[in-house]
Amino acid sequence: MSKPHKKHRLTTDARQAHAERVKRRDRRLLIRGGIALAVAIPLAVVGVMQYEKRAAVRYDLSVIGNGQPTVVQVMDHGCSECRKLSDNLSSVRREFDGRVQFRLADRGRTDGAILATRHNAGHVTLLMFDGNGRLRTTLTGIQEPGDIRTAILSSFPGVRVAQ
Repeated sequence: MSKPHKKHRLTTDARQAHAERVKRRDRRLLIRGGIALAVAIPLAVVGVMQYEKRAAVRYDLSVIGNGQPTVVQVMDHGCSECRKLSDNLSSVRREFDGRVQFRLADRGRTDGAILATRHNAGHVTLLMFDGNGRLRTTLTGIQEPGDIRTAILSSFPGVRVAQ
C-alpha cells in the first residue's frame, strides 16, 4: 500500500511544483503588463493632447488679417468632395510653408459657419485672404493642385514657391 501512496505523492509534488511555476509566470506577466500600461497610458494622453493642439490651430480663423496671407478651406465633415479638395490642398501646402497660413472653416462650428456665411461660401470652397484680411480669391469645387498653386501665386504677388 505504501507504493501507490508514494507514487501519488510524487504526482502531487509535481503538480504543486507546476502550480508554483505557473503562479510565478503569471505574476511576471502581470508585472510586465502593469509596466507596459504605466508607459503606454501617459504616451497616449500626450499623443491625444498634441493632436488636439494641432487640430485647434487648423481651425483658428482669428489669424486672418494678421499680416500673413491665409487660405481657408470651407468644409463640412463627412463631405467626400471636401476631403478630395483637402488632399489636393495638402499637396500644395508644403510649397508655401511659412509664407501662407492654411486654415479650415468647418460649417459645423460657429466660427466656420459665420465666415462661410459672411463670404457666401458653400462647402468645397477655398477663400484666399491677403495679410490685411481682405478676400482676394474664391475657388469653388474640387481644384487640382496646379490650379490651387496658380491661384495662390496670383492672389499673393509677393509669395513664392519654396525651392
